[in-house]
Amino acid sequence: MLAESLALPAGFAVAAILTRSLGPEDYGSYSVAATVITTLEWVLLALLSRPTIKFIAEASDWGPVAATTFRAYVSVGLATGAVVWLLAVPTAGILRDEALIGHLRLFALEIPVFAAASACRSVLTGLAHFRQQAVTAAGRWLGRLALIALFVGIGWSVNGAILGNIGGVMVAWALGQAYVGRSVLGRASFPGRELFQLGVPTFLLTLSVRLFDRLGLLALKALGGSATQAGFYGAAQNLLVLSGIVNRSIAPILISTITASRQTANQAKAKQAADVALRFGLWMFPFTAIVSGGSGEVVEMLFGAAFAEAAPLVAVLIVGAAALVLIAIASALLVALGRPWPAVVLTAPLLPLAMLGHVLVVPRLGALGAALVTTTTALLAAALCVLVVCLVWPLKLPVGAIVKSAAVSTAAYAAAAAWPTPGPMLIVKALMLSVGVVAAAGAMREFTGSDLAWMWSARRGGV
Repeated sequence: MLAESLALPAGFAVAAILTRSLGPEDYGSYSVAATVITTLEWVLLALLSRPTIKFIAEASDWGPVAATTFRAYVSVGLATGAVVWLLAVPTAGILRDEALIGHLRLFALEIPVFAAASACRSVLTGLAHFRQQAVTAAGRWLGRLALIALFVGIGWSVNGAILGNIGGVMVAWALGQAYVGRSVLGRASFPGRELFQLGVPTFLLTLSVRLFDRLGLLALKALGGSATQAGFYGAAQNLLVLSGIVNRSIAPILISTITASRQTANQAKAKQAADVALRFGLWMFPFTAIVSGGSGEVVEMLFGAAFAEAAPLVAVLIVGAAALVLIAIASALLVALGRPWPAVVLTAPLLPLAMLGHVLVVPRLGALGAALVTTTTALLAAALCVLVVCLVWPLKLPVGAIVKSAAVSTAAYAAAAAWPTPGPMLIVKALMLSVGVVAAAGAMREFTGSDLAWMWSARRGGV
């Protein structure tokens, strides 16, 4: 969590550098290109990451599994990068931005490198080598920040930002490769069909979730939004990094530790982990409510006064970020149980529903309409995924946690909105209100001593 949390200050620093250096129009073009690439990278992870973690955690001899998955990752990454390169021209035409041709083709070089780095990280997670995995994450975010600052600072503009992204991923790959060694290059005797049999449903689930998460920016552009509007939306979307931090740090650990618990027939421990994880996801909403209530101050501090129109978008999208955390946790629990298909069936209609919502709402409300559709769809998907998890395990539906989280979220939003804090004082407000949320959870006895003990053992790679 700490390593992935570097994405937050590093991401805000990158956003501050780029919004001030590029301006709304160029930043909008960069945001659209980055959205396309990160969406494809998430799809790649959806197909291979969670199955890899599960099978590595189950294997007595993990070398053949690692070699098979590494080859699968790199093959899919190379194919995806080639497709992006070939389709850059029609994609730019659909999104009405000719500059995207060069941006997408340069960004396409990142995908195979990202695939190799992700393969190494998935192997480390499956082995419960969480500290080593954390180092690769930290290397990526810090390397990305340093390289973007360098390349944009010497005048390379959008291309410099893209090269900085690629450089950060290369740092993660180098670190991950050093930790896993030559095992990923060994004999690939593990049957790849098993990897894809579990990968297909997780791919479909994450694909639908990720597409409606990123569909807002693409729909805004396709339905007539200007590059400037896209810049505002892209700036607001940067705050969704909050959900990404939790997703990347918590979901893989859940799969690894719960799979190991079930392998040793410790069903009670696995069930406790599932229950704690769901309640943890529900308690993300009060923290996002703090950001929502102070969205105007957040935008001014991070992006500058020129991006003031992004504030209402932040207020809405940040709520969807908490919903995405719940979706990631629920899907990870289903993968660990070997039962991802129920969630796929229930969430499949959400993407066409979101597309219809954008078509109806965006022409009328513009960027705010795109944000409302995205967050509403994410909340609906989260509710369905939690319901599926509770039915499949089975677990008791956490009604009490839902009510408590909603009450504290309301109070946190009201406090953040009613307490104006100029400049750096915003950090003080955010910390104080966050401490208040934690105190409220403790006063309501939402997490017991045994819950905290499990979290500690999972942190250490225990089960």
